[in-house]
Amino acid sequence: MIDIIKEIRESYNDPQYSNLDVRVGIHTGKVVAGIIGSRIVRYDILGEGVLITNKVQINGIPGKVCISEDTRKLLMANPEIANEFYITEHEMVNIPSINRKMMTYQILQRDTNSYEESELGSQFEESSEEESGEKLGPKDGNEQSHESSNLAPAKQKKGR
Repeated sequence: MIDIIKEIRESYNDPQYSNLDVRVGIHTGKVVAGIIGSRIVRYDILGEGVLITNKVQINGIPGKVCISEDTRKLLMANPEIANEFYITEHEMVNIPSINRKMMTYQILQRDTNSYEESELGSQFEESSEEESGEKLGPKDGNEQSHESSNLAPAKQKKGR
C-alpha cells in the first residue's frame, strides 16, 4: 500500500497529490465480529483490539508501518521472523477508553536482495539509533545487533 501511494504521488505533477500518504497501524489482539443493523445490514468488528489498532495507526508516521507492543512481542517470540525486520521504538500512546498506555514501534522489512532497500535499512538503523540510543532485536536471551544478525533466511525465502 505504501509503495502504491508513493508511486501515485510521484507520477502526478498535480499539487493536489503532493500530500497524499498513508499511515499503517498493526495490532494483534481480540475483536468481536458480527452483523449490525436490520434495515441496512453491515458486518463490523468491535472491541479493545480495534481501539488499539486505531490509536497505533492515528499516531503512526505517514508512509510508514507502526505496530503495537503486543504485535512486537509476537514477532520477537520467533527469532526467524524477527530477524527479517528492523524494529525501533516510536512513541508511547495513551488509550483512555480502556485505561491503557502502550509503546508503539516503527517496523521496516529487511531486503538484502535490493541495493536501494538495503541502503534504506542502513539509514533506518542510523536514525533509530540516534533517536533511541539502542537497537531492538530478538529478546530471547540471544541478543544480536542488526549488523551481526544472520540475513541468510531472507534470501532463502525470496523464491516462495
